[in-house]
Amino acid sequence: METNRTTKDKAGKLLKVGDSVRLLSLDMSLFGYLTEEEQEDIISMVGETFKIEEIDENGYASITKWWKRGNGEFESHSLRLVPVEMELMGGDKKLTRGQVSKIQI
Repeated sequence: METNRTTKDKAGKLLKVGDSVRLLSLDMSLFGYLTEEEQEDIISMVGETFKIEEIDENGYASITKWWKRGNGEFESHSLRLVPVEMELMGGDKKLTRGQVSKIQI
């Protein structure tokens, strides 16, 4: 895994692995194949802050969220984000909910 890769956020700020980003928006039409529960999990990620785990050769930043489902079971979703979907977080940023495109079922 290449750890020297960088990408940019919505404002053009340089991002690297380990940086904290807020998920601003997602195009939920890309997730139509998931169950309703999984789609709700993905939607719940918008507005939250995540550490960048990896940046691929195309500049997509990878983030992951884990859910505790009970009985010792866990579930996760990993997303690869493009610059317009994320914002570099600093100490003075206020968290607000992001935007989600609704799926037409």
